[in-house]
Amino acid sequence: MSDDSKPVNLLSNPIVKKMSERMAVKEVELASAYALIDSYKSLEAQHKETIGQLGAELEQHRQELAELRASLQPKDGEVIPPKNDKAAKPARPN
Repeated sequence: MSDDSKPVNLLSNPIVKKMSERMAVKEVELASAYALIDSYKSLEAQHKETIGQLGAELEQHRQELAELRASLQPKDGEVIPPKNDKAAKPARPN
């Protein structure tokens, strides 16, 4: 009878040991890649929120601008005198 019940240490085989080391490196790289993906998704969510806030602010400013433009329009019967730039500027000496 042969003694086959003895446990075999696979890491004593140089090929298995090298493959095990490579596998450990790949696991670390994969974990790092997943962490980067999670960071990207988090940043993407933050940017979407910021873009939404900026869009709301832009719409508010557009509304304010429209109100200002409306307030600057002449009222019924109001006459706005023409702008005379030459009268406002002093004459330049020659």
